[in-house]
Amino acid sequence: MQPSLDATSLRQYACLTSQDIRYGLEKGWFSPATVIDWATQCANAGDSSRLVLQLASLFPHEADRVLEMLSQPSPDEEGHVVAKWAYVLLAWLYDHREIVDDPWQLIEVIYADLDYPAEIAGLVRYMPAPDENRASLDTTLRRWQEFLQSSKKKYCSND
Repeated sequence: MQPSLDATSLRQYACLTSQDIRYGLEKGWFSPATVIDWATQCANAGDSSRLVLQLASLFPHEADRVLEMLSQPSPDEEGHVVAKWAYVLLAWLYDHREIVDDPWQLIEVIYADLDYPAEIAGLVRYMPAPDENRASLDTTLRRWQEFLQSSKKKYCSND
């Protein structure tokens, strides 16, 4: 079980950089064809940055060129990239939690995929609750909502 994002989802939750897109692509959360679709949507919405236009101009059979066009995050940027992806993935999952078989298990997968970031440890079932309250799905759901609300302000949500 792993998140599987489409181009619309990539645009919906945050403004993603080349480094963000590369990180997600390398993690397998979407395909190179999805990156081309994302760039096409961005270009159609008025983004005229060089990278977006280059990606949007690729044909489907050129999808293997996508990764080489994206820049890799520097070690200094990686923490920010991981934190942004924690928000994007958990926001996507929150919006789809009713149709995902076990959203709590997918949170555990996301937690592991992102190399166990402390910011989301309180959402993982097997981790101790971060406060004095006894852990329950209701309190964890509340922490999830609070995490999304505070993170949304940081990552230029398109709402």
